[in-house]
Amino acid sequence: MRLESLEVRGFRNLDLTAAFAPRLNAIVGPNGQGKTNLLEAIAVLAWGTSFRTHRHREWLRWGVREGRISGEVVRDGLRTTLEVRFTVREKVLRADGNAIRRRVDWFPHLRVVLFLPEDIHLVDGAPDLRRRFLDRALGSADVRYLYLLGRYNTIWKQRSVLRQRIAAGQADVQELEPWDDQLARVGAEIALRRREFLRELEPSTRRFYRELSGEGEGIFFAYASLAERHTTWEELVAVLAEELRRLRRESPLAPVPGPHRDDVKFYLGGREARLHASQGQKHSYALALAFGVAEWFASRFGEPPVLLLDDVVGPLDASRRAALAELLRRREWQVFLTATELAADFGTSDRLFRMWAGKLTSGEGGHAG
Repeated sequence: MRLESLEVRGFRNLDLTAAFAPRLNAIVGPNGQGKTNLLEAIAVLAWGTSFRTHRHREWLRWGVREGRISGEVVRDGLRTTLEVRFTVREKVLRADGNAIRRRVDWFPHLRVVLFLPEDIHLVDGAPDLRRRFLDRALGSADVRYLYLLGRYNTIWKQRSVLRQRIAAGQADVQELEPWDDQLARVGAEIALRRREFLRELEPSTRRFYRELSGEGEGIFFAYASLAERHTTWEELVAVLAEELRRLRRESPLAPVPGPHRDDVKFYLGGREARLHASQGQKHSYALALAFGVAEWFASRFGEPPVLLLDDVVGPLDASRRAALAELLRRREWQVFLTATELAADFGTSDRLFRMWAGKLTSGEGGHAG
């Protein structure tokens, strides 16, 4: 799978047309010029939505009435033209000129794995960073998971409104029961899918960590959730439902358990990496997770996804930069790598672009489309 070309008009500050290499594409430029916007545009082409905001009216550049992102994608030897058009009021997705209305029909055309600057803190950052990592990876591959996540959030919001009414004396505690039953059923399936994903992800992440760090210390994950102790959906639903019933009796306004509070603990050499690993080890761990997701995609769908790596080089020391460059050279992955300056290790990029004020130009040694 690869993105051969891209045209962007009216999306944030971007105004560009480019053809890309099948392997490493480096996009270099100062901060604030549009490098992350470019990766966001590619993600919108893949997902039909953005990792920054779901409100497509916010994608429009000031003073522009309509925006468009289109690209030529090659998958399984077949070429497809994808297009996302958007205005303040509507968004339309098209594949080869045909309108696509269901996500299940859109997702297979272009699959991407995204790594943002904040993801470098996956190991030692706040729990919501790790939950977003899980949701982004699973939501990009599994339409059912995406549906469950949306359903869970809807239930949670309705329950929160009801809790406020209970606190104000305008509703009875027992009115929480039907919402809690739904929360337990949907939450249990989300948690079990996350747990299975982490189990499948662990071996490849361990292998990539060794490549990036040169260290032989073993890594493993622990999903900090009720799902870690209960194996079946029925069992987990029952446990969650009972806990929610207990809270309704004893403290109806207290925080409730569920996937919105779950976490992942990452271990290195038998100790929790968050507490004991060096910064370099944590950075290697975080990158290994992203590459593990890419391999998980490849095994699940039969070909690797496109990797979007936003400013991952800067925090790495010299030895890890060299290891990252070597790892990317050995893999048959199409990669979009952004940086403020390109380290010498990546000087052999297949295609080098300079980003300035939302426009791409060929860099020295590169070949712009």
